[in-house]
Amino acid sequence: MKLIKLKCLILALLMLIIPACSELSKDKDLKSRFNQAYNGWKKYIKEFNQKKMPIDHLIYNKYYAKIILLGVPVLPLIVKKLRKGECLLNHAFLKISKLKEREMELFYLYAYKDTKTTTLLILRWWDYKRIKIKDRFKKRYNRFLNSLNKSSFKLSSSNPRHSVLPLEYDDLLTMGIFILPYIIHELRAVVYVKGYIDNQKAAILSQIVMKLVNKDSSEMKKEIKTKQEFYFDYDVPVVWWKKYKDKWIIKEINANK
Repeated sequence: MKLIKLKCLILALLMLIIPACSELSKDKDLKSRFNQAYNGWKKYIKEFNQKKMPIDHLIYNKYYAKIILLGVPVLPLIVKKLRKGECLLNHAFLKISKLKEREMELFYLYAYKDTKTTTLLILRWWDYKRIKIKDRFKKRYNRFLNSLNKSSFKLSSSNPRHSVLPLEYDDLLTMGIFILPYIIHELRAVVYVKGYIDNQKAAILSQIVMKLVNKDSSEMKKEIKTKQEFYFDYDVPVVWWKKYKDKWIIKEINANK
């Protein structure tokens, strides 16, 4: 009896340890790929300083692009570099996260030229606003729904995606990729509800996902091609999220090491 209990205990421990080891391995691989891309870019910068090329070449080059291509999971690693003063990674952070100026209170033109100011605003958003993103999304989403119900914002029945949408729609987009889990949740609730389906709302939520993810991405194209397998076109982002969400969710383990 004791032997059976011991075996069960060992099995339970293995079930906890194996996934953790797998995540740690993925985390190390991500850091390795990021460091490789980052070091390649730094080497290019060193050569750039010697050649005195135009300043735009610092961020618009194939080495910097490799950092951006690593996507959402590397955002904590970029933030870590920003804390150490690597201000030129501002562009990579904004390009990946799709955060907009209003969201970070980046209202003034000088902030674009002053990379240190931009870095401070990014870090302030990351440390204080990001942790409240769910509550802030709910407030903005409710305001958006209220404005959508007004007669002045009636959607085109022939093509909802081409309709003029209220300003609250843009307020949602300013929060970038960080709202994807919550948008998908709302879309799933609309698409898979029994009975009546609000096609207009589903079209708008689907459109938000497409804008944040880029509908031309290889992942999304695969799902769009197979959309005939689903009941509605709006299922595409939901199915896409189920398959690829790990690439779009920020894991805090990266930020803490």
